[in-house]
Amino acid sequence: MHSTIPRTDLLSPAPTLKQASWMNGLLSTCGVLLVAGMSLIAVHGAEPGTVAVIDVDDIRYTGELQALSDQRLTIAGRELHRLNAEDLLRLQFTGRTARPVGDRALVILANGDRLVAHTIGMNEESLVAQLIDFPTWPAVRLPLETIRGIIVTLPRSSSARSRLFAVLLSRRQPTDVVILENGDRVTGELLAIDPSSVALEGALGSTRIEQKEVRAVAFSSELISFPRVAGRQVLLTLTDGSRITVRNVQLLSNGLVRVDAVFGAHLNVPIDSIVSLRFLGGRAVYLSELEPAEYRFTPYVAAEWPFMLNRSAAGGPLLLRGTEYARGIGMHSESELTLPLDGNYRDFRAVVGIDDSTGGRGSVVFGVTVDDEPVFTSELLTGESAAFTIEPIDVKGKQKLTLRVDFGQLGDIQDHANWCDALLVK
Repeated sequence: MHSTIPRTDLLSPAPTLKQASWMNGLLSTCGVLLVAGMSLIAVHGAEPGTVAVIDVDDIRYTGELQALSDQRLTIAGRELHRLNAEDLLRLQFTGRTARPVGDRALVILANGDRLVAHTIGMNEESLVAQLIDFPTWPAVRLPLETIRGIIVTLPRSSSARSRLFAVLLSRRQPTDVVILENGDRVTGELLAIDPSSVALEGALGSTRIEQKEVRAVAFSSELISFPRVAGRQVLLTLTDGSRITVRNVQLLSNGLVRVDAVFGAHLNVPIDSIVSLRFLGGRAVYLSELEPAEYRFTPYVAAEWPFMLNRSAAGGPLLLRGTEYARGIGMHSESELTLPLDGNYRDFRAVVGIDDSTGGRGSVVFGVTVDDEPVFTSELLTGESAAFTIEPIDVKGKQKLTLRVDFGQLGDIQDHANWCDALLVK
């Protein structure tokens, strides 16, 4: 079933009679509202609340949120501030933090977004998932071609978690694969997923596997087709740890935020379930959005390590001392990554350190070169060193930026170097 997904308009697909019948049955069973690609979270939220907003000049504004869109926002503190979204880095709700994902189930999308959710059903075009921490919300329907994989049980160890993320996000195979809790893999064509089991068509016929035996499901990479979205976007982080890239943001009077998720659904999200917003497509340009000009890797012995976008060198989330970063670049010693500037930017900034997946091991020296002139060299940083914030580096009128990761102690063992929140300001 998964290998024959028809390509349709993600925002308003017209289901076949058979699909509509299947979906109606599922909705009657689960009590959810899914309308032609729309997932409406139709519960009333609280008042917007107090926020802190940081702009590209590192100016901090605090106050009550009064208006919000992906173009501008208004907050009322000692003064009334009307701010253009293109000049902003992020908005943080006071007193709210995202719950650690822990060992809960996840749906991983091809753009790196994730939902902390159980899978409750699937048809030829869509997967239906229920957010675990919000059981009263309607379920969300996700087009299959936007999904990289499903994690039924997330490993607790950072290293095992990184390996699993790497399989789901880096795998390049035309088949689906079910990864079992005991480490075995069953390859074939995904037929169905429900709360109790996963069905797969393999070389020896159909196989149904109980979900309690499944660690994850990796989808065929050949069928991935994520919508290309240009212009302003916002990365929402929810209190349950979900991250969703959205656009057309609008704060409603009833405490809901209306958004269009880039994977193809319309959502009304309660404002009190949002931890933060990161503004994309404005003056802040993350390095992971740019096309590198050159990458050079010098192996210590023989292993080859590519650079990773929005992931650590090991393939998992970017983690520095317990803090997860949604944007950044993962590199390994010894390597250099050069990106074009073309005189378009004002300054560069980042937070650097060795990824938590190393368990405190690894050691490197970070360096930054601008137009072949060294402008920053860190001290030796180990897997136990605190994350280091690189203060803004002037790049006005410059043509290229090079990130360096040099060998530290003990060769290249566990030298998983993170450039977190690495960005340029126009």
